[in-house]
Amino acid sequence: MAEAAGGNAPLLEALSNDALARDWPPAVLARAAGLRAAVGALQATAEGATRRLRATVQGSRAYAVELVHAPGVRLRAQCDCPHARGGHPCKHAAALAMVWRAQLGAAVVAAPAAPPVQEPAWAAFVRRQPSEALAQRLLDWAGVDPGLRRNLQAWAALAEPASDTAAARRAVGAFLAAPSGGLHARTWPAHLRRAQGVLGLIDGWLAERPALAAQASTWALVRLRRSARRVGDPQHLAHDLLQALIRRWCQAVPAAGWSAAECAAAAESLLADDREALVDRAAVLAALPPEAVARWGQRQAERWAVLRDQADADPIQRDAAKRAWHGHLIAAGDGPGELDLLRQDLRSADDHLALVQALQRWGRPREAVQAAEQAWRAHPQHPGLEAALLAVYERDGWDDEVLALRRAAFERAPSVAAYHALLQAAAQAGADVALERERCWALLDNARGFTAETLAGLRLDLWRSEGRFDEALTWLSVPRPLPALALRRWVQALPAAHDAAAADWLKRLLADELRHARPPFEGALALVRDTLTRLSPEAGRLWLAWLKLEHRAQPAFVQALRGL
Repeated sequence: MAEAAGGNAPLLEALSNDALARDWPPAVLARAAGLRAAVGALQATAEGATRRLRATVQGSRAYAVELVHAPGVRLRAQCDCPHARGGHPCKHAAALAMVWRAQLGAAVVAAPAAPPVQEPAWAAFVRRQPSEALAQRLLDWAGVDPGLRRNLQAWAALAEPASDTAAARRAVGAFLAAPSGGLHARTWPAHLRRAQGVLGLIDGWLAERPALAAQASTWALVRLRRSARRVGDPQHLAHDLLQALIRRWCQAVPAAGWSAAECAAAAESLLADDREALVDRAAVLAALPPEAVARWGQRQAERWAVLRDQADADPIQRDAAKRAWHGHLIAAGDGPGELDLLRQDLRSADDHLALVQALQRWGRPREAVQAAEQAWRAHPQHPGLEAALLAVYERDGWDDEVLALRRAAFERAPSVAAYHALLQAAAQAGADVALERERCWALLDNARGFTAETLAGLRLDLWRSEGRFDEALTWLSVPRPLPALALRRWVQALPAAHDAAAADWLKRLLADELRHARPPFEGALALVRDTLTRLSPEAGRLWLAWLKLEHRAQPAFVQALRGL
């Protein structure tokens, strides 16, 4: 394992504790650690020095996750979960990163615990004061400090059992009330720390009044979820508290003594407006008696049946009803019911994709192939359906069909990934890989819908990915528009044998950068440093002296050069 870890040093560095902490908040990483067992089969590919890993991670549903690493570039993550689509770091991608790291032979070790903090002198002073003096001081301060007053009210709610439902609601509200200045990013962490007290309140009711504990869990969940949406909660700080409330609901319901109808209604209240997919439907179903599960499912099926064929149905309500019934069937493990629902409503490409994925999940590979082909005919060029069709073809060894799809994908959207996938498919199908490569390059000469600069950048990336630097240098001898980022990537990949050419191109990039550079000149200085690594020490000193002289009209830049 140590040897494997050493051979993957750049990748392991990108997957290290410090690197992961730069991209994922601590709370997200903590949840990701518990999701590692939910990561499915890994699909690893390499495009030159670029490494790519794909897998599904089972959350409230199976999410498609992809990680990409290239030397010198931070790990890139993509996931189709709601949090990631909203631009936030998600636990599914972090879990896949941890599994990737473990596969490479490096354990994901928790950060060391901080040493205990010695109690300050003022705290020791407070402990020495008589209880009567402390009580009076607290009351005086509470009269002028609304935050302290709310904390004392929450403390009293914990100490005194609620006499009725209204009192219980007030007790829950004491922990979740917004501060006087309102909830925003600055006050959100402190608010959550105080809100944690509601768990103690509910725990006190679990044994003696489970029905009240279940109700209180729902009240707190609804209120806290609403507050989190208002604040934004970009780091998902409320996630653990929300999950704890859901677990207590599941603990309380079996002992609540409710009828099947009441249990079903309580489950619907818990799942109402669950946009973040926080509620584990399988856990909720396990907490309900069989009669309640049947009753709840019947109500959702009836609601969907009403909206399914209603021409003037609100699209949002229709979609919500379908999602609710679909989620119920998945959680209940009702494969035939789920497939029947999905076949009833094939309106969009996503509907077709859901059916293909369900057929694969329920072990019906032949039907999955047929459904994927039908979906592809109805919605050509849909990336999700293309990926699904490729997956079933590759699984079943339909190499010629895979090659045809890969060709079409490259013609439609040429890229480095599509290029290497096509050549790999050609090799798998026994086709002439060299001829396939020539076709790809010929296509770049006649590609439509792309600017010359974009295609030039793609050519450089392709040459770089294959290490064909001499061809690129010959091609670059003719002046042409070139995208700076692609050119920079290509220059950085040039081997030491081409140091002179690399230095020359870096100097050209620097000249372009300096036309619009402003202090602190980070981009320009990075180019200067890269150029110096390609020059001999003596040539580097001479060039640096020339730069200072040439740009003396820009004293801020010359001053920045002195730090090199």
